[in-house]
Amino acid sequence: MLLHSIANLLDSIKNEIQHERAMKGYKIVADEYLKLRNEIKVMEDSMTTLRKLGVHDYETQVEMINQQLAKELAKK
Repeated sequence: MLLHSIANLLDSIKNEIQHERAMKGYKIVADEYLKLRNEIKVMEDSMTTLRKLGVHDYETQVEMINQQLAKELAKK
């Protein structure tokens, strides 16, 4: 009977330790997720601001601006 009680106590303590470690790992992952989600929100807000200013195809527009700048610099 005493051995059974000790085994149950050991099992209970082992499960509690595993649960605590799992919760610490979960908290680390959850915090990182929230951080990245906030970074994405900031980027999406910036993209929305650019769209409102008329910038839609960023790569093509930057390429055209650079080409025009090169032409203007070549004229000087």
